[in-house]
Amino acid sequence: MKTSLFLPAVVVVLFSCKKVATTTPEVRPIVEAVYASGKVLPADDHRIYAQADGVIVAQLVTEGATVARNQPLFRIENGSQQARLAGADVALQQAQANLRGDSPVLGELETQIASLRARVADDSTNYARYQNLWRQNATARINLDRAALAYQTSRNELAAARERLRRTRNQLRVELANAQTAARVNATETGNTVVRSDVDGTVFDIFRKQGESIRRGEPLASLGGKGGFYIQLWIDEQDVARVSPGQELLVQLDLYRDRTFRAKITKLYPTLNPENQSVRADAEFVEVPPKLVANAFAEANIVISKKDATLTIPKSLVRNDSVLVQNAEGKPQKVAIRKGIETTDYVEVLGGLTKDSRLMLNSE
Repeated sequence: MKTSLFLPAVVVVLFSCKKVATTTPEVRPIVEAVYASGKVLPADDHRIYAQADGVIVAQLVTEGATVARNQPLFRIENGSQQARLAGADVALQQAQANLRGDSPVLGELETQIASLRARVADDSTNYARYQNLWRQNATARINLDRAALAYQTSRNELAAARERLRRTRNQLRVELANAQTAARVNATETGNTVVRSDVDGTVFDIFRKQGESIRRGEPLASLGGKGGFYIQLWIDEQDVARVSPGQELLVQLDLYRDRTFRAKITKLYPTLNPENQSVRADAEFVEVPPKLVANAFAEANIVISKKDATLTIPKSLVRNDSVLVQNAEGKPQKVAIRKGIETTDYVEVLGGLTKDSRLMLNSE
């Protein structure tokens, strides 16, 4: 949609004797612009999200507060998480105890190995003795075979006990690693119950209050960093083709109704919003207002073209690219014109009229 920007009023010449009001084209500046509306937003907009389920037991800041990076903003309480943390700590302590030198689990296996080692020594000695007796023909073959079997059996049992000890140690190491991981995860989860700021900035919005339940991933607050503000605008679908980055615009804010501020388009998005049939554009202030607040309403005229001095006539006098002109006899005459820039109130005349042409306002 086009709009005019602060242009002078039409000069009207009255011919009371003929009861015909006329005016003449006027040389004036004219600006063709596209209207857009939107709001002022922080350039560095940070959403703070809950990292744990629970109830907000403390809201430590309010809107408008200045905060520092890592400053606590909320505290969330979760009884189940505290229980999980306690359980993880107990499991970690038990896993650590199972691998210490006085571990009951390993101590029992090491005692078995010591006993089997003594048995192997005894069975080895007994087997050697029966071998000597067999060589001297002083014992039966069956006694030698029994001694050999006992020695082999005790050796096998000792090897099996050593393997059990090795496997048990490995298993206990795995359990310790798992317990350490679980303890770290639960400690992190517990740490997440204290929600901190990730920037130095200002609190713009708080979405959840003390006493409310919250789930992981839900937003708690909106923070603005130190990057200033930008203007988020929505441009009608019919006007988008005429807008491009770098174009100048004049912005009016509800904060400063009697002033306009210069800005420029920095980005034009390629997607149409089906809800409002508009396309988003972002702009930055060239003239920054003395004070800005997030979500302030903004209206803008995006400058498409402008001329400092050109022949113009009131738009209300144009009908189908023609106007009524008072001819030399004082009668109305339809004259076709060639139009240039159009605004809400005025039309630039490129041909068909001169600055001395008399445009008829009525024909009574």
